[in-house]
Amino acid sequence: MKNSEVLLSRADFWRYSYITYAIDDVAPASLTLQDRFGVNVNLIMLLCWCLQEGVILTLTQCQQLIECVEDSEHQLKAHRHKRHAAKPKEDEVSARYDDLKAEELELEKAQQALILAQFNQFDVSYLPKEAAVGGNVFNASIAAFINAYALREAPQARLLLSAIIKALP
Repeated sequence: MKNSEVLLSRADFWRYSYITYAIDDVAPASLTLQDRFGVNVNLIMLLCWCLQEGVILTLTQCQQLIECVEDSEHQLKAHRHKRHAAKPKEDEVSARYDDLKAEELELEKAQQALILAQFNQFDVSYLPKEAAVGGNVFNASIAAFINAYALREAPQARLLLSAIIKALP
């Protein structure tokens, strides 16, 4: 059975991602996972939201999410490369760099829309509400995510992911 309502809206997910990304070491850990292990930061943010809401993602669902952003991820990587190449020196100001940053945020928003279009079609299970936040119940979404990105044999990646999860309120 598919969901008859939207689980997560674009605006809510963007706001959630913005707030979560700003927490402690979430941004640096997410970027390291992205750069060293090929993990999509928007999907890290979705995983965090799922953990906080008690939503359980399966391995198949994680794989489908990764697949649905494949093309946009190539576009984002190319854009990031262009932005990094345009980064000004310490004392310089660059309108071009600022424009590229703004464009990258729009690409990120577009990618989130793709993620949500797929995610909101899933038939998901939930942990009991009391177990979702601060409970001692393991959310299988973590294992699904780790397996979808083949991180089982990457202890540094698992430590980074653990740090992000521990930083969640």
